[in-house]
Amino acid sequence: MYGGTCINIGCIPSKLLLVEGEKSARLTDKSAAFQAAMQRREQLTSALRAANYNKLATIPGVEILTGDGALSLRMWSKCLQRTVLVRSGRAHLYQYRSASSDALGS
Repeated sequence: MYGGTCINIGCIPSKLLLVEGEKSARLTDKSAAFQAAMQRREQLTSALRAANYNKLATIPGVEILTGDGALSLRMWSKCLQRTVLVRSGRAHLYQYRSASSDALGS
């Protein structure tokens, strides 16, 4: 998933589901309305994730690593050789940059 809490499970999908629920309140087939809302949510979040990925992928010098993991102290020394952006999912963006890194410019 490319993006934080807001795109994937927070603000955007929850507000979309609220709007979809209001629009379908008078429908008799609640199951179909629910399935349609969930499909719309998935389409929206997938499009936003793709947009985030493409924004990063087009920056010269940016390497996108996909997977699950944790940053250990041993890995930290390798990260100090480049710029590392960490999105915590709590509306914080941490940027760690070594003096020799110029991947994202100044």
